[in-house]
Amino acid sequence: MRKKICIALLALCVAVGAGACSSDESNAAKEENTKTEAADKTEDEADTDKENEDETQDSSEEEKQEEESSAYRMVSVDDVTKYVSVGEYKGLSLEKGVASVTDEMIDSQIQSELESHLETDKDEDAEVQSGDIANINYVGTKDGEAFEGGTAEGFDLTIGSGRFIDGFEDGIIGMKKGETKDLNLTFPEEYPSEDLAGQEVVFQVTLNAIKHVPELSDEWVEENTDYKTVEEYREGVTDELMANEEAARDNTLLNTAFSTVLDGSEVMEYPEEDINLVMNEFKAQIELMAEQAGTDLEGFLEGQSMSEEEFEEQCRQYAEYRVKQALVIQAIMDAEGMTFEDKAAEAAKLQMAQELGATNFDQLVSVYGEYAVYSSLGARVVSQFVIDNAQIQDEGAIEEPEDVGEELTDTAEEAKSADQDETGSEDEAADQDETENEEDTADQDKAESEEDTADQDKAGNEDGTAD
Repeated sequence: MRKKICIALLALCVAVGAGACSSDESNAAKEENTKTEAADKTEDEADTDKENEDETQDSSEEEKQEEESSAYRMVSVDDVTKYVSVGEYKGLSLEKGVASVTDEMIDSQIQSELESHLETDKDEDAEVQSGDIANINYVGTKDGEAFEGGTAEGFDLTIGSGRFIDGFEDGIIGMKKGETKDLNLTFPEEYPSEDLAGQEVVFQVTLNAIKHVPELSDEWVEENTDYKTVEEYREGVTDELMANEEAARDNTLLNTAFSTVLDGSEVMEYPEEDINLVMNEFKAQIELMAEQAGTDLEGFLEGQSMSEEEFEEQCRQYAEYRVKQALVIQAIMDAEGMTFEDKAAEAAKLQMAQELGATNFDQLVSVYGEYAVYSSLGARVVSQFVIDNAQIQDEGAIEEPEDVGEELTDTAEEAKSADQDETGSEDEAADQDETENEEDTADQDKAESEEDTADQDKAGNEDGTAD
């Protein structure tokens, strides 16, 4: 917005300058006097003018740098806290699914690769059999006239797949390369097209080639992949599938994190400037869709059985949802000091460009539009921030922050040490009791053996005192 204002001001300055030139040309006499006065300027005055010019240039450079460094914002308002109350986004408990790959997934992926490398049967006398892939040209006619959707060339049809009406695939069985054959068939009564349902037609079919799905072998793997053996190939497919599953799991976690925060947030007021912007964008998209369908907005709405009032309401609902997203994103970014130019955002820009096959982030903006791309970028960086500050439950376990884990470890070690101390004390006390008992017994025997000593109680006391 600021750049647009600057451009407008620049255009205004050019206009003013042009007007000034016209005025100067109509006042030649005054110019002559001005030249005389200018010649009398002192050297100090010239230096002063130069300094002022330098200061003006420096100021312009600073303004230019400030404009270039100004961060993109999702909404037009500066203080988003007046418009939205953001739900809790730190310390959330989020569940992360488990990425897994089954044998069925591996086999299916390998089968798809095999089917994309069909081998043509070179035997000129070969006949089409069930399970073969027949490459055909065909023309369907009704009452001698070709009907819509009944003609194709170079079509690969797997015989026995049931893709065509009854009798079509069976009629191709036994055909040889280059052979042409007429198939007299009848469309089923329940066929979707009323013009063809229950109608008798003729398909003229020409067989171009017979193809087969190659067998999986070390030779095929080495010729068609980056691997040398079937075993290596299966391991590679497994790794690729696992990477895809993990990426899908991570994307699901990102969506869950953002939707959790979004659901817990409440919009207190919608900035109308943003609402109008998104509504106009949405209407433009619908009008483009209508144009591509060969109609206008009115015809499109009529085809959807929707009134203009209902359409306006849908546009409003869509805009409110998009603006709520933008407000929540911007509120969290403001609160956490995040921008679309920081390290996390730059990394996300690069990732988005790679995922969508673009050379860079700017190309995404030029193709999809600034608002749409930055909305996606904002949701991504904010969701990742939420995840980084959440407790993630993975495979039934809670990943605790490192400091919490250290505290738990320290506590366990202290408890273990305490147990050892307590056990040691108990053992020491037991040893002492046993020693004292042995000494008491010895003293007692000694006391009984001494006839000239005092009575046993006194001896015991004296022994105990001695001990």
